[in-house]
Amino acid sequence: MGSEDAPDLQNPVATESSPISSDLTNTPGWSGTLVYQAGGCAYIQMMGMLMPPVFDASNNEGNYTVKFRARSQDGSDCYVVVAGYGAYDGVTETVGSEWSDHSVLMSGGSAATMFYFLSIGNVLIDDIFVDDGGVSVPSPLCYRIYEYFI
Repeated sequence: MGSEDAPDLQNPVATESSPISSDLTNTPGWSGTLVYQAGGCAYIQMMGMLMPPVFDASNNEGNYTVKFRARSQDGSDCYVVVAGYGAYDGVTETVGSEWSDHSVLMSGGSAATMFYFLSIGNVLIDDIFVDDGGVSVPSPLCYRIYEYFI
């Protein structure tokens, strides 16, 4: 199943905008590009994407926060872009060689909200959580996908 130092590049979880098997997730509907297993987390290769399922973020005036942990897989500084579809442009988070917590405020949520993580570098990502201020978004958005990587 790979490790943080040596992700399982022989068995991709998601290749080209492909769905991630619902056997690996608590919530069906995850998809991605260039996503692999890496021990207890997901590895997103350079310019790869990880997309959680569509969810309702219309409460709290469409505002929600995406929280996650990330680090560079190869030790160099890289970036994770957290972006929504539509009017929201996204935020670029710097990711270094050590695990760090990130929190990105998003706006423009609707009854069918979609967002994605774009990797600019080789990134390990874990513990994805969506918070709409306690109004209604199920959290954590996904459980088993990352439990499966452990």
